[in-house]
Amino acid sequence: MLTVMKFGGTSVGSIEALERVAGIVLKTDGSKVVVTSAMSGITNFLVGLCEDIPGKRDEALATFEKKHLDVAKAMLNDEQYSAFLEEFRPRMEAFRSSSSTSTP
Repeated sequence: MLTVMKFGGTSVGSIEALERVAGIVLKTDGSKVVVTSAMSGITNFLVGLCEDIPGKRDEALATFEKKHLDVAKAMLNDEQYSAFLEEFRPRMEAFRSSSSTSTP
């Protein structure tokens, strides 16, 4: 049997909430598909970047990066965190580069 689980809003809004979600997923037997919304505050962050408020881009990117690093550090062991950083850092740099070149 295939179980589809969707989590959003406050269920992905903090490290503790994400840990609860992970526990639910791990305890569910069988095949599963897990769908999540963005972590709390990330959708608003992305909308803010699209609005391109002068002087706020660097602050917004730093907040975005910190939130993801904090969650990864709290939920992953050292080896997993290192692997995460190998993927995350180049993606953040590409994101910074592409968002700075699109600014008029």
